[in-house]
Amino acid sequence: VTNGQLFVAVLNSYPITQAVLMMGLFFGTYLPSRRIAAMAVTLIFIASYFVRMLASLVDSLDLPRPVNDVKIHGDRAVIGMSNDGGIAIVDIGHPEQMVLAGHFPLPGNIVNMATGREQVYCVDSQYGLRKVDLKKETPVPEEVMSIDHPWRLAYSEGKLAVADTAGGLHLFDVLPEGIPLRRALLNLTDSKVGRIRGVAFSGGALAVALSEGNLRIYGMSSWPAIKETSSLPLPGVPYEVVATPQLGSLAISLVSGGFALVDVAQGKAALSGYLPLPTTPLALGFDEAMAYLSGYGDSSGLKAFPLDSVRENDMLLGGALSRQDYVFHSWDGQLYGYQKDLSLDDLHVRGTTMNASTGNILLAGDKWGVSVF
Repeated sequence: VTNGQLFVAVLNSYPITQAVLMMGLFFGTYLPSRRIAAMAVTLIFIASYFVRMLASLVDSLDLPRPVNDVKIHGDRAVIGMSNDGGIAIVDIGHPEQMVLAGHFPLPGNIVNMATGREQVYCVDSQYGLRKVDLKKETPVPEEVMSIDHPWRLAYSEGKLAVADTAGGLHLFDVLPEGIPLRRALLNLTDSKVGRIRGVAFSGGALAVALSEGNLRIYGMSSWPAIKETSSLPLPGVPYEVVATPQLGSLAISLVSGGFALVDVAQGKAALSGYLPLPTTPLALGFDEAMAYLSGYGDSSGLKAFPLDSVRENDMLLGGALSRQDYVFHSWDGQLYGYQKDLSLDDLHVRGTTMNASTGNILLAGDKWGVSVF
């Protein structure tokens, strides 16, 4: 928070400022000194600035189906929906007046999405891998490859990995024009390995989290002929893997509760932080200093923990931001995620996205449409 931002807040909130000044007079009467009274009023004013800026509705846009996933690229949002809703493209260049630029119904559900250079890649339950080329004046979903039961995907520097629920890991090279070409299929169907829970690129390697409770690291120097270079036993069974470029780490939520931070370098993985919690984080995301999470059945909603406390295994609560369940992720400095109901049967009904590059916009999608905060 800069002095200029505080000054603008004063001008925009004159009645509130007057109320704070009256509180200052009250504190000045009953507190031991004027310095203590001034400090108390200053803290209240700064806190009120943060609360006021947390969320204010700017605009909303109805959509035909519940939102599963949201990706922001520049001034456009690509929204994946369930129940045959397919993909919607929304122009958010003017957040106060969002425009539905296109809607393309597709059978089944959009399961997961990843952002490339100028493309958004998605997997759906009926076909497999699709892409939306945002370089085109009128982008439309394009079929790339049929894949049975796709589950998770990850993109990094011209490489794309898609995991399916049968234990297959599909590896793609992405051409400069954004077209993925499959180069290899790694079969992880061994009963001792278990299912793939998540995939992510980090530290020049491909990380695969397995339901057996291990994180496998694959070197990419001979891509697509990747080779396992190491494995790391996790503190519990993984629920999801999130790459955090701003931290240079992987964040892995755990079914048993809490999450782990893993650093990947030179083909090796090392546990760099672990925060045990009583709930499975359905919400997990990061900025440079804080970890944000919310767990299944956790009535206190979205919590914030200082990253230093996570790396020191210290459950120091940084703040409770909202009595809602959100799943936050981060990619390339942007924070985005899902808003969840408290039912595991309803995991993909709602979605939210925050794009830090456009003035802390929160783009929230639910079963009725999308709203900008």
